[in-house]
Amino acid sequence: MRLLQRGLAWAARGCFLLAATALAAIVASISLEVALRYFANAPTHWVADSVGYLLAGVVMLALPEVTRARGHVAITLLSKSWEGRWPERLFSLLAGLVCLAAAWIIGQELARQIERGVMTQGAAPIPKAWITATVVLGLGLSGLVFLVCRQDDQR
Repeated sequence: MRLLQRGLAWAARGCFLLAATALAAIVASISLEVALRYFANAPTHWVADSVGYLLAGVVMLALPEVTRARGHVAITLLSKSWEGRWPERLFSLLAGLVCLAAAWIIGQELARQIERGVMTQGAAPIPKAWITATVVLGLGLSGLVFLVCRQDDQR
């Protein structure tokens, strides 16, 4: 079990690094757009679209590490009023199952997008599956973190 927990922690941190890289790309893209638009009078046509795409990746790829580090929003009214660790474990189980169910449902849409070759709309279209894949990865990995990485092991 420890090996699985370490593997999930490694995967969550790797996704977080990808999210940080995507955030750096957003900052660089917007800086380039501002410089080209206002100093060279040559705005880009792709920055707005790519920033939107990258933002989805930032949020979904950061989610597993935020979950692992217990940085997510938690409403502790019930778990604090009940004795023992079982409420926290129950809520982690429920959250994990919800994340995995959502990943499964969205994964079905991902398969449809790949099969049909669905592209995004805009000035710089890309396969929509690229964005959807980050959602499936983020939710799926977060669900596994909720289920496998016991909350009392994180302290």
